[in-house]
Amino acid sequence: AARKSFAQLCQKRSEELSRSTPEVGIDSASSSVGAEVFGELFSASVFKLHEEWRTICIRKPNATLLDFGDALTTLSLDLEYFLSSLPTPTSQEVADASALSCFLEPLQAIQATSTCSLIYIRYCRLRAGFLEHLCRAFEAAAQLAEELFSWCLCWRKGAAAEL
Repeated sequence: AARKSFAQLCQKRSEELSRSTPEVGIDSASSSVGAEVFGELFSASVFKLHEEWRTICIRKPNATLLDFGDALTTLSLDLEYFLSSLPTPTSQEVADASALSCFLEPLQAIQATSTCSLIYIRYCRLRAGFLEHLCRAFEAAAQLAEELFSWCLCWRKGAAAEL
């Protein structure tokens, strides 16, 4: 869900950029949009990481660099929660570059250690896992059906040849 939301954001931004600057090719627009959206996400993530590290330093005054992993873990949960709950942006929101950074602003308010966030992240992971297993089951069923169909077709040809 997180990758899909992020991809939708990139796609919307790419469409808006290609409409506003038709002289720029689609491929170059897509690559620059991906870099722009990722750059904004990276920048917001660095600010969030700084905030998480300061929170750890306040909570644990003798924190060392060995405790930095806790800040990174919390940041990864924050990002997963944020990207999973990312709404599809409107064309107007994505068209404005400053709106793109405003669109990423809610990342700063997410508290990954809250019960609500952890439950939502667990729900998204379970849902994604279920959908992945469901797709694999349908893929296996399609392969089985294809083999059965080809076997029946060969069997009918063999039965017809005997007559």
